[in-house]
Amino acid sequence: MRHPTPRSTRCSPDDSGSTSSPCSDALRERQPAKLEDFGDHLFVIANTPVEGQNVPTREIVIFVGETWGRSVTTVPLDTVHEVESRVLNEPQRFLPRPERVMHALLDHLMEGFQRLVDTLECSTIDRAEIDCLRAIQLGRRQVGKLLQITRTQRDVCLTLGRTNHNVFPSRITPYLRDAYDHCLRVYDLLEGVRESLATARDGDLSAVNHRLSASMRVLTVITTIMMPPSLVVGIFGMHAVQMPLLRDGWGFWLTVGVMGAIGAGMFVGFRWRGWI
Repeated sequence: MRHPTPRSTRCSPDDSGSTSSPCSDALRERQPAKLEDFGDHLFVIANTPVEGQNVPTREIVIFVGETWGRSVTTVPLDTVHEVESRVLNEPQRFLPRPERVMHALLDHLMEGFQRLVDTLECSTIDRAEIDCLRAIQLGRRQVGKLLQITRTQRDVCLTLGRTNHNVFPSRITPYLRDAYDHCLRVYDLLEGVRESLATARDGDLSAVNHRLSASMRVLTVITTIMMPPSLVVGIFGMHAVQMPLLRDGWGFWLTVGVMGAIGAGMFVGFRWRGWI
């Protein structure tokens, strides 16, 4: 018995002109994951991470019926190619059951999210540096986008695991629930990465504030030490006729010695209190 082969299609911009085209939704960029029931088939939009591009994810549109299945992408995706290779290597397992192909796509793209989360965890900054805050902010922005994407995808997988549509036989339900569990784990890991980045940001800000406080403390101590000599210089700089030590040969050196002694005494006192 020959079974229809699940097909993968790459849409072109020419298909976007018709609202009834199956590729019209696929050509709309940055769509959240969703699930729609068209009676004889289901329409699913999922997202998969991509590397080396400006956008973090790309959409995969999946149509699945009782005896057929089709995936639609706007650009070639490694996830689709790898699942196609799997289907060709195990035709007896996948070709009679298009819902298995859909599950393989969902599970494979969640593995891509898993690898991406592992990469984000390894790159989480745990030390305070000058350019650390900028990297943390970029990481938080990326994690926030991924959380928004996986949140909607989690809801789609949950609905698929609970649906009683005639497209899905009862034996595929546990596998769809496993895909939901996989999506839930990725979502929880992303939450953990976001918390780690928040902790790193707080640590970086605390380190910056600590360095600023230390610098201000040193500058304050220096200013305080210089205040008594400045006062002495200001007093002896007055144009007064009757000035102590003004006509004494040792007056200048005695005044400098007093100012130095005051400064050294204040420095020792500050060191003893631990202020510097």
